[in-house]
Amino acid sequence: MDNKLKKTALCLLVLGSLTACNSDDSSTVSSNDYITAVQAAEEAEETVEDVSEETDSVVTEGNLLLNSNFESWTDGLPDGWTIIDDGISVAQSTSIYYTGETATFAVGENSAAITVTTEAQGDTDFRQSIDVVSGTTYLFSTWIYHTEGMVSARLYVDGYQGYSDADLVNQWQEVTYSYTADEDKSIEVGLRFYDQTGFDGEEIVYVDNFSFSSDGEETITDDTVEEIIDEVIVEEETTDKNNADDSNGNLLVNGGFESWSTSLPDEWTTIDSDVSVSQNTTIYNEGVSSAEISVNSGSQGDTDIRQSIDVTEGITYSFSTWVYHTEGLIKARLYIGTEYATYSDNTILNAWQEVTYSYTAAASGSIEAGIRFYDQTGYVDPEIVYIDDFSVSSDSSTDTSEYYASAADLTGLELKTALYNIIKDHTTKTYSNLWDFMGTNSLDVYYENDGTILDMYSENPSSSDTYNYTPVTDQCGNYSGEGSCYNREHSFPKSWFNDEYPMYTDIHHLFATDGYVNGKRSNYPYGVVGTSTFVSDNGSKVGSASSDLGYSGTVFEPIDEFKGDFARAYFYMATRYEDIISTWEVNSDSADAVLDSRSDYVFEEWVITMLKTWNENDPVSQKELDRNEAAYEFQGNRNPFIDHPEYVSEIWAD
Repeated sequence: MDNKLKKTALCLLVLGSLTACNSDDSSTVSSNDYITAVQAAEEAEETVEDVSEETDSVVTEGNLLLNSNFESWTDGLPDGWTIIDDGISVAQSTSIYYTGETATFAVGENSAAITVTTEAQGDTDFRQSIDVVSGTTYLFSTWIYHTEGMVSARLYVDGYQGYSDADLVNQWQEVTYSYTADEDKSIEVGLRFYDQTGFDGEEIVYVDNFSFSSDGEETITDDTVEEIIDEVIVEEETTDKNNADDSNGNLLVNGGFESWSTSLPDEWTTIDSDVSVSQNTTIYNEGVSSAEISVNSGSQGDTDIRQSIDVTEGITYSFSTWVYHTEGLIKARLYIGTEYATYSDNTILNAWQEVTYSYTAAASGSIEAGIRFYDQTGYVDPEIVYIDDFSVSSDSSTDTSEYYASAADLTGLELKTALYNIIKDHTTKTYSNLWDFMGTNSLDVYYENDGTILDMYSENPSSSDTYNYTPVTDQCGNYSGEGSCYNREHSFPKSWFNDEYPMYTDIHHLFATDGYVNGKRSNYPYGVVGTSTFVSDNGSKVGSASSDLGYSGTVFEPIDEFKGDFARAYFYMATRYEDIISTWEVNSDSADAVLDSRSDYVFEEWVITMLKTWNENDPVSQKELDRNEAAYEFQGNRNPFIDHPEYVSEIWAD
């Protein structure tokens, strides 16, 4: 089934309306396709039911708020907004729209320009219907932009509520209202406009990001529904591929013993008869749990706990686990491949110790990795040993000559196409998978070395950071300024490729960044700022482009320390998606400023010049090498321009 049609089909099951599902250009299906979409929805129903439990907190039965950020328009009117009174007219604005300074969800590139043409307030309503649940408290919010100040906007939530401040002109302001439902019912929500003294009979007010959330749960918006639908599609499309042809093979899974589907740790497939394993949430090294191993016999051949992983010939792997002895009459021994390797020190009691082993694969294939337990003199069964953080990493200086063999001795566009053929068809991940990657592989072990999230929009390389983020705990979430939370930044803005997969979750251009600064960046091109309108705590800037850049619009400039990182991410995108990137230029004004509708050199000349300079002036760091290796393990392909930064000048020659 076509992805566009499938998305609409799944959306029909979730929202129950074709209009509601036509929420952006990437998933719009015309009314002529309605019957086909319904049939497709019926085919997809089982898939939606499979994920119903995890979506209950966001997508509930009944009508949801539709087209809340005014990105979807049909015949000149905003989809989903069913009541537009005679005393107002509504038009799409692509020049004045809310850019997310304190947004709680993704913002777009449109707003509703409401022209108020009457003093008769009863004819100025702008509303739609939603369903609410008895006893639930909802926080409603919208953003208002006044142009003259002779009209005020008033929230309508099952009645008339708070006003905007009409005196705040030429700037965005938020209007909110907290509402508790007294019964399960359908209510009207929206705005009414009120003339003030001096109103001359016509005035424009801009409205954007009308949203609501319930009892602290995730804000319910079109973007939330879209993410759910996209993740269903990705999981459906990649399951067979991951089972049959994972280009990177099986990796170590659940090494931190955080995942327990039953009473046993997920993915640890070999648990011998003389050990019993249970989850312990009081003694652990990291995370919130460990594996409590009860060794019930001195028969060493029956005391293994293992799983299978895939290794590549010639690659050296570093294995590590943490062991906690309680009595000292059992030793733990790493088992890697066919090798019984390093022992723990059983005399270290009631404390965590690390046990490590370096293993070089003699051949490509599957090996067993885990632990065997050995009784010592005086042992009386049973005895408990705790295990946590079993991990494996490969040398970051891995020889990649075999990986790039088909590109050897090539230059120019032949080299670029050869690289495309090497890195295409990577394993597509879901959007939630990115949190897992970032929580493990976006940590500061390079500057302050404190294990917090390394955010290139806020990291201060030469001094202490003004704020830090704890992995997982500080994921966005709501934010009201710098330091609130971190989110998933598409350095290559997602609007440029219409939120399509696999680009949407391609980790090579996605980074953990401060949510507020990310919102300030919006979808502006990277560039060199001449006059700044915003400067983050670490010196990242938004502003008008420098006069010698070759571009005159608004740009975002990261600090010098990370310019090369972003440049190499862009060269990756130009190469990985050379088969489709030529069509992206028309997707937004910012995309048009950067892309030139070609599949070969991809970028406008000013972009090529700038990115080449950034690549040269900010060489590849150990941070990039480590992240590239982790990305390869995560999704099965590499960024060639990190492994070989010289490829940039060989392809984009002067």
